[in-house]
Amino acid sequence: MDLVVSSYNTNQRALSLIGVDLEHLKYQILDEKLLNAPSFVTKGDGFIFTYTKKPLQIIAYKIISKKLVEVNRINVDMESLTHLAYSNKYHLLYASSYLDGKYLMVSFTNNKFSNLKIIKPKVLTSKCHCVFLSDDEEKVNIVDLEQDTIYECDASLNLERVISLPKKIGPRHGIYFNDYIYVVTEYSNEVLVINKQKEVVQTISTLNGYQKESFGATLFVHQDKLYVSNRGLEKIAVFKITNHLLSFIGFIDVYGKHSRHMIKSIDGKYLITFNKNSHNIVFISLDEGRKIYEIPYELVSAGIEI
Repeated sequence: MDLVVSSYNTNQRALSLIGVDLEHLKYQILDEKLLNAPSFVTKGDGFIFTYTKKPLQIIAYKIISKKLVEVNRINVDMESLTHLAYSNKYHLLYASSYLDGKYLMVSFTNNKFSNLKIIKPKVLTSKCHCVFLSDDEEKVNIVDLEQDTIYECDASLNLERVISLPKKIGPRHGIYFNDYIYVVTEYSNEVLVINKQKEVVQTISTLNGYQKESFGATLFVHQDKLYVSNRGLEKIAVFKITNHLLSFIGFIDVYGKHSRHMIKSIDGKYLITFNKNSHNIVFISLDEGRKIYEIPYELVSAGIEI
């Protein structure tokens, strides 16, 4: 498999294309870019999207002959970029900003960014950490960690609804699954289940009794299970999904520290965790919950399989 990996490195190896051979347990850095802390990366329409800071710019790459070839970039008048999501349906890239609480969309057609639109929520302070799309890509959801809300918009970022959540929980990342929304919280270490009517129908801990400091990070669904990473506990909580609701099954070790992001492999065989503070990318068997392989990578923050 090939991964594109991003990190918090500054003007050092910060975005890499990595070839991974899990059969023979070896890897190769195929290409790399010296960007300023491109802490998230996503893909769409055959392109790779990330960003660089100072100046803040969104960048599109195309992978050609195992190289990251820059296609276009655009300046962004915001304090930060945090999370990205791409709509193949509308050829739009969405992004959120933790530092100033803004969010944006920008068109990407004919290998070029255009029609940048930036929005600031009508609140005094906001920290928009995550943006995620509904399965039909008609709804764009922005998670405001500071305001404990989700801004539900149409594909053009017109606000349609504000979903209010319990106070001081710090919602961080969200996903859709079977028309329900699942949100992991950073402060209260919980998963919230939100039904089609946008009501919270379940709240369940990601720590299962663990009492020390920890922070929920991210989540994904595989088959009938929800996987949620915890930074501090350093384990992934696994839940069974039955009629949309969750029941705790157990933990999987992240084999490192501070699992800022994780994904499942395209073939569904592996959980891949990007452990920032232990500087490693770990491949874990989803069937067995055991470590298969790990790759060292400084200040790793996120990645995608291509």
